[in-house]
Amino acid sequence: TTSVTMDTARTCKATFDVSQAILDIPLTGNGSGTVKSNPDGINCPDNCNHAYAIGTVVTLTADPTSGSAFVGWSGDCDGDEKTTSVTMDTARTCKATFDVSQAILDIQLPGNGLGIVKSNPDGIDCPNNCNHAYAIGTVVTLTADPAAGSRFNGWGDCGTASGRELVTQVTMDSNLSCSPYFELVGQ
Repeated sequence: TTSVTMDTARTCKATFDVSQAILDIPLTGNGSGTVKSNPDGINCPDNCNHAYAIGTVVTLTADPTSGSAFVGWSGDCDGDEKTTSVTMDTARTCKATFDVSQAILDIQLPGNGLGIVKSNPDGIDCPNNCNHAYAIGTVVTLTADPAAGSRFNGWGDCGTASGRELVTQVTMDSNLSCSPYFELVGQ
């Protein structure tokens, strides 16, 4: 409050500070990624909230890390596009959800015999290459090929795959380890 004596013409100027609102970006899901803002201020996961002047339109961009996928925005932002915008007319929360897009298939060779395990789609050629990342939901066919003097004795610790068939299938809905047993003949 101020007062002025009107003994002549006067001009009074009122100055108002721009108020600010906080933008908060929680990262959710079992994957990982980053979220950056334009104008600058958000660089999440390092800095996941920032105060912006009221009325500022903030553009957010999600970038999943390798092995993850961006699922979408929720809260005060929505949609499944990697880029979204929010107007800062009050405090806002925009959740960014990242999920795992790949799962690792790991082949262990615990037996005393020798053999090769190959996959379809390609990726596994064990004992040379015994693990590979596949897209979630991929059905992988594994084929065991015992070396001379060895026999195949079954799939162990391989999700739902079991039995002594040389060929089995696994669905990559999470990381999975399989132990095909090759044994020396006569033991």
